[in-house]
Amino acid sequence: MRILTFVAPALLVALLSACGDSGGGGGTFTDVTGADADATAASDATTTSDTATGTGTGASDTVTATDTATGTDTTGTGACDENGWPVRGAEQALVFSDDGTTPAALYYELYDTTDESAPYSLVSVELYYDFGAETGAQNITFTGENYADCGYCLLIYADCAADGSSCDKTYLAQSGTLDITANGGMTGNFAGSLSDVTLTEVTVDDEDFTSTPVAGGKTWCLPSLSFDQTIEPGE
Repeated sequence: MRILTFVAPALLVALLSACGDSGGGGGTFTDVTGADADATAASDATTTSDTATGTGTGASDTVTATDTATGTDTTGTGACDENGWPVRGAEQALVFSDDGTTPAALYYELYDTTDESAPYSLVSVELYYDFGAETGAQNITFTGENYADCGYCLLIYADCAADGSSCDKTYLAQSGTLDITANGGMTGNFAGSLSDVTLTEVTVDDEDFTSTPVAGGKTWCLPSLSFDQTIEPGE
């Protein structure tokens, strides 16, 4: 995360470090998309061609997602190096606030595992309210935003170490749609879906969070993925 201490690139470092110690909606992963942390690149995770459907029900050290995850992951076709999401693992929606009443950032995270001791990859939907994000229902089209100033950001952190110390690759959405059907801000649910999303491999500057496409880098496609989680306070 860019401004807190959770998942963004800069967040990711903090996020990743915390990841090893905390938990997510189906496992123990808390700092995977952190606000104020150092950015960490994600890796190239290998996806399978099967549609995976599951629920995140694991308990975590720091954050526990209590909702059953809903959604479908459809394998896509085309010129993408990775297609779809291999396994629905732990899930969580975390909100961060500067004053305890107004949301500053919200992170929805979907892991590919519920095992907190295993390496992982992560889908991260990140909303930054100071950069234009709003509560309530929204329909967002990705048009090549930069991570430094996107209000609605979608990333994949791939092949991260189990201890959260590093990720091999980071992907940032360049096209596709984010349809948010519910966002209560500080409380309630964060629900919606992703459609026809293409993410490209990037590096993220640790200081200003500027994202730069990797020359000859890989692409990751998410044809369809839905989510619905109770918003919990981030730490």
